[in-house]
Amino acid sequence: MSRVLIVLMEYYEPDFAQTLKCVQDTELPFEVVSRDGVGNMSRAYNSILADPLWKADYLWFVSNITFTPDTPYKLAQEMAKGDWAALHPTMQSSDHRFQWPIMGFDGVKETPFVEWTAPMVNAELFAENPLDEMLAYYYMDLDWCHRVKNQGHKVGVHHGTKVEHTYLRNRKEHPISQLRKQLRNYWTPISQKHMLTKYGKDWQIKLWPK
Repeated sequence: MSRVLIVLMEYYEPDFAQTLKCVQDTELPFEVVSRDGVGNMSRAYNSILADPLWKADYLWFVSNITFTPDTPYKLAQEMAKGDWAALHPTMQSSDHRFQWPIMGFDGVKETPFVEWTAPMVNAELFAENPLDEMLAYYYMDLDWCHRVKNQGHKVGVHHGTKVEHTYLRNRKEHPISQLRKQLRNYWTPISQKHMLTKYGKDWQIKLWPK
């Protein structure tokens, strides 16, 4: 059986208790990574690589979501079937329709990239290709997927799984959420300039092919 480690991003909002319960209900090992509520998301997730104790075939990166206990098991089962760098559950709240559930289909589809909301990632591949910490909130998923796809790997969405990504979006914002939004706005032009330098003027076309 494949070993899965859940890498759980800590949120300071009270509703984080929902996500924590979902993680605990899987009965899988997990580690909590922190960005002090508002900090660099890539750096926080990369911090798992500094822990010499974890051993896993797959890392499931979990942010502010809810899900059923069987979700990571289904993802891991599919990961083991092919050369997947990462698989993401479906997520209707996503802006990208290729991540929405498809009625009557529970298989896996290759996608241009996967968001970093709840991707299950090949652990060895992640150790060799950590997230770019200059991309603190946005574009880190585009960058990571582009790099591993250029190495011959695939990323996709598992339509037999689903996560809900709503509790920070659909309610009155917590003060921490408001501060995080301000920092994201500050970092966005910095990240865009970094992508321009790294990939050229056509970076969006290169990393997000139609």
